[in-house]
Amino acid sequence: MHTIDHCALCTSPAILTNAAELYPFIQHRMTGTAPSTGKSLIPTTVIRCTACGFAHSAVRFTAEEEQRFYTNYGRDDYLDQRCYYEGEQMRHYFLYTRLGTNALRLREFDNFLARYIPGTVSFDRVLDYGGLGMTVPQRWSPCEYMSSDLSGVSGLAQGFSVWDGGAVDFLISQQCLEHVSDPMRIWLDMVQQVRAGGWIYVEVPNESRYGSGHIHEHINGFNPSSLEYLASTAGVDVVYCGADTNNWVLLARVKSS
Repeated sequence: MHTIDHCALCTSPAILTNAAELYPFIQHRMTGTAPSTGKSLIPTTVIRCTACGFAHSAVRFTAEEEQRFYTNYGRDDYLDQRCYYEGEQMRHYFLYTRLGTNALRLREFDNFLARYIPGTVSFDRVLDYGGLGMTVPQRWSPCEYMSSDLSGVSGLAQGFSVWDGGAVDFLISQQCLEHVSDPMRIWLDMVQQVRAGGWIYVEVPNESRYGSGHIHEHINGFNPSSLEYLASTAGVDVVYCGADTNNWVLLARVKSS
């Protein structure tokens, strides 16, 4: 756990800052050490990059700390620790509310893709990068589907190979990049997994007031400008970048060599 004084996405020093507070559960879960402030919120800083539009907490975590945080994510030990700091209502959210939200989001996801990908198109290999666990649209079945979540150190530190490099037809990353300290590294790893002509779908929360108060698991706040900056760093063509319900979405295709 450390702090930085530049943009975590484009590395520009052209930033604005404002005061914010970090939930103590995050520090305890990431580092394995209870904060000296107890259950009180921890003072921190939000960085807003004037070059690429990215906003994020100045606090960053190592790959090992992120692995510790996301191992058994949403399971008993995670929930016990989180409820200690934030109350038992969090257990109800993870066990009930979140499941219903995911079911609704799957329908929205399918409706969005139908606007850009003909119903006759199918994919052989689909990768869920980040492990939200969304199933693919029924019209794509059967396909070979694999999920890789953020609890594996290989998914954060060295990258991962689920099939031969560049063999994925469609990569889905939903509600992932807002959680990681080095989103550029994760993005470039995503692109490497996808074949030429393949598709990448990135979804992040639309948090227009990111960092104006408290910071929890979302240590990053994206917008269309920062998503377009991501796309500009790799060999992809942007099909769509903008709003979809309560999220920002980037849909892109890997350029043919």
